[in-house]
Amino acid sequence: MTFPIATSPDGSIITGIALEEFVVDKNASPAIERLNYAAATPDKSQATLTVRENYGDNPNVIPASGWDYTDATLTAVKLTSGAFGAPGSFGPTALYEFTYTAINPIKPDHCRARFCCIA
Repeated sequence: MTFPIATSPDGSIITGIALEEFVVDKNASPAIERLNYAAATPDKSQATLTVRENYGDNPNVIPASGWDYTDATLTAVKLTSGAFGAPGSFGPTALYEFTYTAINPIKPDHCRARFCCIA
């Protein structure tokens, strides 16, 4: 399935800061976490992955050496070391936040303009 990509009124691409949150279910063992939008650049200094055990905790930054994009499409991230649940790995019930510059949001069907605001 192919979806139209939203563009600015002048036809240029749209980029913007995206924040994705994910929680790994207790009985799951994911290797990757998919992103809603592709990252605009593979430069990991332009993105931040954090983790916290409880919502009220301060987030801990996972160093750029501890995660990577899964491939050149820049549409998913993975932790690069450790067994599931071990330090340096996705763990059950922890809250992860990934902040990055996203590119090419999908234009919703209900949006009739060349571009559309996305939340």
